[in-house]
Amino acid sequence: MKRPIAISDSANFYVSAERIFDPSLKNTPVIVLSNNDGCAVARSDEAKVLGIKMGAPLHQLSTVIQRHGVRVFSSNYTLYGDISRRVVEVYQDFSPTVEIYSIDECFMDFSGFKDREAHARKMRQTVLRKIGVPVRVGIASSKTLAKCANDIAKKNSLFDGVLDMMDEQLADWLLGQIKSWQLLEFIRQQTYVTCLSNKHDLWGLLFWKRLF
Repeated sequence: MKRPIAISDSANFYVSAERIFDPSLKNTPVIVLSNNDGCAVARSDEAKVLGIKMGAPLHQLSTVIQRHGVRVFSSNYTLYGDISRRVVEVYQDFSPTVEIYSIDECFMDFSGFKDREAHARKMRQTVLRKIGVPVRVGIASSKTLAKCANDIAKKNSLFDGVLDMMDEQLADWLLGQIKSWQLLEFIRQQTYVTCLSNKHDLWGLLFWKRLF
């Protein structure tokens, strides 16, 4: 029996962290800048709607910032690290194994839970209530597929932030849309080959990398 793996990531993490301490930022376009304040490294959904791209140089954004009242913050990695640690502490109450993947992403073992989706939703609610950060959860039989499920849950409101993709028929339906020519593109990405265990992992990574 395949072990269910979950990955949870924080929505627009740096922006979400800033909003914890300034509620007036809710529903307001916000960007957080890189170390030297040179470019945007985090954007709220409202900022994304305005067309602000990840990595956009600050000097190119002056017009949109002034026109739409975009709030601009220098990055505060001490704050973000503390918020990340507190989010992980909540995750540890919901899984016996938590693997930190990045400052805003963790893999978790979801074995033994009868209703994985309900468990994930309770975890999301707890993180939001205790920390104030919205998170999304993808669940699948491998890390690659879990990442894929998380990406789908993030972009489709139908799933309301949680997608359990342990069902192979569901995975086949979602991942079977990938065109065969994309396999050639994937093969060129040699750094990923060693982490794949089956065709679902391969297709899942192609989906995740948005090669279609």
